[in-house]
Amino acid sequence: MSRLSSWQVPREYCEQCQPGSFQPDTGTSTCEQCQPGSFQSDTGMSTCEQCQPGSFLPDTGMSTCEQCQPGSFQPDTGTSTCQQCPSGSFQPDTGESTCEQCQPGSFQPDTGKSTCEQCPPFSNSPSQSTAEPDCLCNAPFVKHTDGTCVCPVDTFYENNPATCTNCQTNAQAPIGSITSLNCICNAGYQRQNGQMCAECPIGKYKSFAGTSP
Repeated sequence: MSRLSSWQVPREYCEQCQPGSFQPDTGTSTCEQCQPGSFQSDTGMSTCEQCQPGSFLPDTGMSTCEQCQPGSFQPDTGTSTCQQCPSGSFQPDTGESTCEQCQPGSFQPDTGKSTCEQCPPFSNSPSQSTAEPDCLCNAPFVKHTDGTCVCPVDTFYENNPATCTNCQTNAQAPIGSITSLNCICNAGYQRQNGQMCAECPIGKYKSFAGTSP
């Protein structure tokens, strides 16, 4: 008689369930796959483990969970997806269970973001702001038509990060002036000694605002 080949020899032992599968019952011929939101990293196990907060798993029969990516989070266990951070919040890290609020001076109009956008210079916003209009100009700065915060009329900004400086007496400046050179003498006044706006002397006049007599 010929000897049986190796593939014809019947197996007389039970095999272990492989990673990603499990079997809770006795006397079975197959293993069951771990369902989305759960995993099993070891062999021969009777249950699967749930993905922990900050992680998820969309597929069946997996041995590890995936981490939520920046801009997303997951507060629950055993889930198949992550949630996007809502507007006004962000998450810069992976595997997190919560999002962080945008801090004062910043905002975020979109969902699923890893950072917040900064308010324009000389403005501030409340925490968890969702739009740039939430950024209000700090006094004495005012909102310009282009959305920036600038010095109001008759003042200028020059080497001072916190405030605007008034033009000298009898001078004026347009909104958004950034230097004292933008301050021009009023009608009836002329520049004197390079700084002061002095009255036009007897016999002279100036009918417009400017630096010439």
